[in-house]
Amino acid sequence: MLYSPPAPADDVAKQTTSSAAHERDNVRDFGAVGDGMHDDTAAIQKAVDSMTGAIRFSKGTYRLTQPVVIDLDRVGYTSLSGDGVAKIVMASPGPAFRFVGTHFKSADPGGFEDNVWDRQRMPLVDGLAIHGEHEEACGIEAVGTMQLTVTRTHIRHVLHAIHLREQNRNVILSECHFYENHGVGVFYDHVNLHQSNITNCHISYCDGGGVVSRGGNVRNIHIAGCDIESNMSPDTPPTANVLIDCSESA
Repeated sequence: MLYSPPAPADDVAKQTTSSAAHERDNVRDFGAVGDGMHDDTAAIQKAVDSMTGAIRFSKGTYRLTQPVVIDLDRVGYTSLSGDGVAKIVMASPGPAFRFVGTHFKSADPGGFEDNVWDRQRMPLVDGLAIHGEHEEACGIEAVGTMQLTVTRTHIRHVLHAIHLREQNRNVILSECHFYENHGVGVFYDHVNLHQSNITNCHISYCDGGGVVSRGGNVRNIHIAGCDIESNMSPDTPPTANVLIDCSESA
C-alpha cells in the first residue's frame, strides 16, 4: 500500500474555507424555502448583501414581495443562476431584480471610474424563470450598469420583462424567452444606452410591444436571430414588434 502523507495544515485550511464558501452560494443557505408560498424576499436579499457574488437558486419556486436590489458598487460582482429549474414569483409592484450601478458616462474607456471595473462590470442573470403575480410586477430592471448580461432566462406574465432605465451601457440579452407579458418585452424607457445586443430570443405576445424604445438617447440596438411576433393587443394603444419612437429623444 502506498503511503500518502497528510496534507499540510495550510492546504487543509484552504480546502475548508473553499468548501464553506461554496456551501453558502445557494439562496437556501440564507433561509430561502423555495416552496412558492413562503416569502423568500429577505433571504434572497441577504444572499445578495452577503457579497458572496455567485448566487445560485436550486430547484424550487421562490416568492418575492418586493424587489431584490443588487447595489453593485456595494456588493461587488454578482451573478444569479438557476440552471433552468428555479422559478421566481414576483407578487408585488416593481422588478423582481433591480441592478443598480454608478456608470452614467459614455463607453469611452477614458470615462470610467475604477470602481466600475473593480466591482460592477458584467452583472449576470442566467437560467431563471420569472413569473408575475401582480399587474405591476416586472422582470429585471437595470440602472447605471455596464455590461448587463441576461441569458437563458424566461419571463412571463409581468408588465415589462426587461426594463432599461436612466442610463446603461453594452447590454446583452441572449437565448431568452419573453412571452405573454402585458407590457413590453424589452423596454428602452427614456434611457441613455449605446450598444445593446438582442440575439436568439423569442419575444412574443407582449401587449405593449416586443422591443420598444421611447425617448432618451439610444443608439445601436442590434437584433439578430430572434423570433419577435404578435406583440400587440386590441386592448392597448398601437405598438409593434419593434417600435423605435424618437419623438422625445435627445
